[in-house]
This record gives sequence, structure tokens and C-alpha cells, in this order.
Amino acid sequence: MKNWFQIGIVSLLVAVSYPVSAGEVIGFVNSTKSSHMVIPNTKLRALIAEFLDPAATGIGQSLGYLVWRETLTAISDQAKAGVILARAPEGKNLTELIGDRYHLAATEIANFQKAAMILWGAVIENPDGELVINTHLTLLPTELASGDLILRFTAGDNSNAGLQTAISRSKFNFATVTRSRKDLFDRRLVSRRVANLRAAPSREAEKITQIPPGTVIQSLDMQGAWFKVVLRDGREAYIENSLVDVPPRQIDVSKTEINVRVGPGTDHQVIATRDVIGTFEVLNMTYREGQGLWYEVDLEGEPVWIYAALTRPRYSLPAVHFLAGLYRYYASRFKDASSEFTQFLTSGVEGRNVNLAAGYQLLGASQVMGKQAYELDENIVNIFSKAVELTPYDPAAYNLRALANIAVNNNLDLAIKDLKVSAELDSMSDTAALLVNDLNNVVNQRTPGNRFLLQKLRPDSDQKLVINNIAKSFSR
Repeated sequence: MKNWFQIGIVSLLVAVSYPVSAGEVIGFVNSTKSSHMVIPNTKLRALIAEFLDPAATGIGQSLGYLVWRETLTAISDQAKAGVILARAPEGKNLTELIGDRYHLAATEIANFQKAAMILWGAVIENPDGELVINTHLTLLPTELASGDLILRFTAGDNSNAGLQTAISRSKFNFATVTRSRKDLFDRRLVSRRVANLRAAPSREAEKITQIPPGTVIQSLDMQGAWFKVVLRDGREAYIENSLVDVPPRQIDVSKTEINVRVGPGTDHQVIATRDVIGTFEVLNMTYREGQGLWYEVDLEGEPVWIYAALTRPRYSLPAVHFLAGLYRYYASRFKDASSEFTQFLTSGVEGRNVNLAAGYQLLGASQVMGKQAYELDENIVNIFSKAVELTPYDPAAYNLRALANIAVNNNLDLAIKDLKVSAELDSMSDTAALLVNDLNNVVNQRTPGNRFLLQKLRPDSDQKLVINNIAKSFSR
């Protein structure tokens, strides 16, 4: 089998001027040559492939760069995380270069780079001038990420005991979204260092001016790897994406009695302590050592700074939130994962029930994994029930809700009901069989480490018999 790539390092980017995550650009080239790994010091990697652009307008390359940069911003505080962008060689159209081998080529690159995730897609411009975007995500097994997303519940202090099941889907085809170029590229940027602004999207083009680090500039559009910006005096110019941080266009805030400040940090004066609820355009973004990440927004006509941890960024495509949620989940940062999957589900996604169901499954799993047992409540079971409603044919949805009912309600009867349905849908499922067999061992006191879980469930003889029979149905 041919290798459809050759690594060509174009630029190295460490995200948002503060980060512990890293990004790098490599090239799609039809070649039998192999090459070396990039960002080798990262443990968890995703590959973002330049989007196919059948009309060869250049928007596929720009969208790939934007999604790559937004993903880097989303995970910029996550240690040992990296994002790789694979793009077509200069002057080449990816559709013509590799055509229907696109996903195969991206998968080969991702496997070579030991990436756990691939985000890829296609974009076309409709007659109304709007961009129609299809996005896909594939999970790959690596040393850190098995390919399965595990939900595990333990009771007591024995972390090796307990019950677990998995969200075993590995391919996600997200609903088509429509965006204008303004939706994507009309945004604030912040220079990362001294940067030259040029008359055209080329390093050889005339230099119009130079700006210092931390300068906010207004982007109008994007051409390839370059943002088209407007200066305060009205002149237009271009700046390479590696020279700027790319904040989210908007943030959602729903907090009561938070401090809004005159500057980015707790050492700046508090303007007011008040409720902040709504969606706000980001005017500026900065990170300060020891102070974290801060956003500047317009609050009722007054510019104020808000601590980023109190907000939920909103990125250009729902798939960016889903991908960021997976980064967080794999890293056991479940609160952050929950926030990203919430953003995915509230970003206007529709259709494709399997992907919505996966979003609810991952949101529920993030909340179970991110809370102490005493913090779990019925809302978590309701999240898994939404996944069941969307995909009543998916055994994994019932396995997850069964485990949620055990974790939240200590309710064996409801768990047994779901496990029966799961067994009827797929009696060959290894994941379901493992969950049922582990539960059978718990209720029959075959695993001493699970005595706390046994005390929570207090199974009666009828429940033990039913669970044993379900276990047998998987072993046939």
C-alpha cells in the first residue's frame, strides 16, 4: 500500500502564547517516502486535515487552518496535548491531489503520527454565497486512547474495583452546517509577537506596517494561511496565522455575582460584582502567568475583563467542541469535557441522531466521572435517557443508562431492564458482556473489592437470578 504523505514542516505553533499544548503543520503529498514524527513530546494528538474544496476556491485550506487554530485555543492549557494540521502543498488543490483517497491519506498520516483522532471534511459555496460544511471525526487506538471512551463507576476507596462500560463508536459524521465567511473570519486577533502586516498574503509582499505583541487587530477574511485584516486607519493588510492568537468569536456566560475588572487579572480593580448572563463578542484575550486566561467583552457599553474559567467559548463549528471534549475526556478533565459537550449540544446541531446521542452519552459520562458519588443526581440519568430516545437501537445507550442508574440511584431494577434490552439488541457485544459479568460477580459476592458497591445495591435473590441469566445470554 502506498503512503499518501510526506512530512514537510511548515511552521511550529505553540498555542495562545502560554501554552502547554502544541501544534504543527505538515503536508499532504502523494509519495512513497516516510518521514519523522512531529511534536514528539506530546502524548495525545489529533490530526486535522485540510478540508476538501472541490471548486478550488482556497476556502478548504483556510477552514482547515481556522479549525486547527481554534482547537489549539480550546486545549491550550492541557499539558502534553498536540494538534497537527495536514495541508496540501503550496499551489495544489487537495481534491485533485488525492480525491477519494482523502480519508485514507489522513488516516495513514494520523497512524504514522500516533494521533488518536482525525477531524476532516469538505466545504462548498452555494449560489447564495454561503459555505456548506460537512465535518467528520474518526477515533484511532493509541497507547493513551484505546479508541473506546470508558465510563467507570467505583464505590468506596478501591479504584481498581467497580463497574465500567464504553462508548464504542469510532466514527462520527456531523450534521451539515452553513456559515458565511463573515461568521468564520470576522473576528478579533491578538498579535503574539512583533509582526509584519503585508500588502498581500505572502512573506515576499510589501510590508505595510509592523505591530507590537498584544495588539488587537480586526480580521475580515482569510486567504490560505493568512488573515485579511483592517487597520485603524482603514487600510487593509494580511498577517500570517502563526503570528496571532485566535480567540473564540464569542463566549457564553451564565454566572451570578462575578467580578468584572478593568484589566486581565485579580490585581486589577473590580468594576462591579454582578450577574453576567448572555453571549458576548470577544474583544481581546490574554494570558498572564499566575493569573490564567482572561477575555475582554463589552458589557452594556463598557469594556470589562472576565476570567475565562467562568465562561464557555463558542467556536466556529460544533465539531471543534466535540473534538475539544474528547481531548478533555481522554485527559480525565471531566468538568472541562462536560462544558465542551454542552457547547456541542447547544450549538444548533440537528439531524444525525447517532451523533447527538453520542454527545449526550459523552456529556453524561463526563458528569459521572467528574463528580463524587454524593454529587450525582437524576439529571445525569436524564441525559443518558436522551441518548436512548435518539438511538433506541444502540445497545451502548442502554448499557450507559444502566450504569448511570446504578451510580445515581442504586437502582438495580432499572439497570436490569436496560441490560435486558441491550442483550436483545446484541448478544455478541463484548462491552455489554463485560458490564453484565462484572455486575453478576458483584451481586454474587465474587469480587471482595466491591463490598462497598454491594452494600449500596443490596441485591435480592430475584435480582441475582435475573442478572445471572442475562450474563448467560452473552456467553452462548
